[in-house]
Amino acid sequence: MMPKGQAKLTVFATGNPDEMKVRKGALSPSGAGRGFQLEPVDVVIMNPPFTKKQFINKDFRATLTQNFSDYKNYINNEQSYWSYFVLLADRFLKPGGRLALVLPASILRQPTFAGLRRLLLEKYSIRFVITTNYRSAFSESASFREVLLVAEKDKQEEIPASFVTLKVLPNAQNIDSISTILLDPKKDSLAEYGECKYIVAQQLNTRNDWFSFLPGEEQRLLVELASSARLSPLARVVPDMIQGLRLNRQETEMRPQNAMLSYEREERTQIDWKITQEDKESVCAFNTKRAIELKFPKAVLIPSTRTATGMDKMLIDRNYDYVVVNRFKGDESFWDQENISGILKGRLEQIETRSAYLIVAGRGGLNLAAGGTKLLAFCSRKPIAPTWAFWSLRTRSFEDACLLVLWWNSTYMLNQLIDVRTEVEGARVWFGKSALEPLSVIDPNKLTKASEAKLLKVFSELSQLQFPSILEQLETKFKGRVKIDQELAKSLDIEEYTDLDSLAKLYDDTSTKLKSLKSMMGRR
Repeated sequence: MMPKGQAKLTVFATGNPDEMKVRKGALSPSGAGRGFQLEPVDVVIMNPPFTKKQFINKDFRATLTQNFSDYKNYINNEQSYWSYFVLLADRFLKPGGRLALVLPASILRQPTFAGLRRLLLEKYSIRFVITTNYRSAFSESASFREVLLVAEKDKQEEIPASFVTLKVLPNAQNIDSISTILLDPKKDSLAEYGECKYIVAQQLNTRNDWFSFLPGEEQRLLVELASSARLSPLARVVPDMIQGLRLNRQETEMRPQNAMLSYEREERTQIDWKITQEDKESVCAFNTKRAIELKFPKAVLIPSTRTATGMDKMLIDRNYDYVVVNRFKGDESFWDQENISGILKGRLEQIETRSAYLIVAGRGGLNLAAGGTKLLAFCSRKPIAPTWAFWSLRTRSFEDACLLVLWWNSTYMLNQLIDVRTEVEGARVWFGKSALEPLSVIDPNKLTKASEAKLLKVFSELSQLQFPSILEQLETKFKGRVKIDQELAKSLDIEEYTDLDSLAKLYDDTSTKLKSLKSMMGRR
């Protein structure tokens, strides 16, 4: 731990921290502060605040945009607060200077930060991009994936960037050894400390996803599948893809306390109205904060789902949550807002545009290695509107949804999803729309009638099968997963994966990756 108000960067755990504290000025604990002039510098070392974009209000965003108008080609209104600190570092760094930034790993992948990546390519030679698979973050008390990015400004010579994945966390005992190896231009490996790959600027220019350059994060889509004529990009197969119902305690349209009735799940979820009893005519729910219970007629409810946790069948055969869509007798204590009719109007409009036969998990945080995560996609005979944790894929028919739900729950798709994940912490991930749209999925229009009929029969046979966790499926070679993967391989004319031995190796490789991600989550 560094002492608060430290006087020198070199003050860490040694010596007496109290003796090294600043007594007056901008860094002092008193907070009095004195003005100082910022001048160009040779080195910027930074771990900026990782404040979410949602916490930047409209007026402050406008101020930031104005203050960084000279960077207008690199910024957008979706960027997080830390992005502006990168621009500030560039503004004060001298030509030939060096940046060393601890940043969210999302800078390497998310389209939102494509402008920052372009800035780095145009103005810098990237020297190092370092992460660790020991735990997600270098920073204390942080739980999402971070990288250390080191770059030199206005360097002209071609120096390959070192993309490094450490399998240890740097500390006082190993940092000298790791640094010595990293700075050695003849290094072949990091030995017991991790792995390194050299990436030239041309490679960085031609690929938007830099995360996949990190050792251990190489693309996992099988070559055999990439060449299949019966696959197409998701955006072509399902052009209408939209986020589920937006729940936000600051918005009037869909606040959970006057919208959702929920059953408890295996994973802890904040529930305002917990369902206590249900019959054909009504649902009873208890408010966990106000200690009141109400009876809701089913005529004012529509089914929904808030999380994939505990959902163990591909075909939804029960109601996990409900959305209230109309007034009912004795509902005064349920509503805590004015303009109820306007709220319901907006809610119904949202439901209409976000209902689908096929819903896929991962728009919100999803733990791929959790015991409660059993499947990643679900279909419903009647279109359903899930909440923001899901993507609604509006297929042309229920039958197309059945074909795609098989594909989405296959090991082939799972590996693609691992490829494009945005990592929150280890195995807890989410998937952005721009990342999903290029992925290869089975194309119903390219299947023969015989193949389509066979796959629909497989779906019918497996639709009510209860699946264990994804990890257990891989480790035990679960019959449902094997059936899905083998039948898809037959339909795609990929003979290799009709063989159980080949699938078993694929399952072992995939489970090893998931367990590696899972292991990062328990370390702080």
